Amino acid sequence: MLLSLIAHNPDTNILARGGLKGLRYAQRYAARILRIKHLTGNRFRQALLHMDTAFIARNLSPGGSADLLAVTWLLAHFPP
Repeated sequence: MLLSLIAHNPDTNILARGGLKGLRYAQRYAARILRIKHLTGNRFRQALLHMDTAFIARNLSPGGSADLLAVTWLLAHFPP
């Protein structure tokens, strides 16, 4: 879910740190991982670690997308 949010959300935290170029980079990177067929287990973890390293090198932090993920989780567990 986080990858999908990064790929589609105009995350203002990424935008503030990396500008429009950084935002587009993060969105394309996340979308590229999502398009890989049968990416599970250790290969998926490695892809995420590589993405993390690339984001750190560019000082990008998907904090806005992480916040949306947290709110989504909270609302999914909120009593009806």
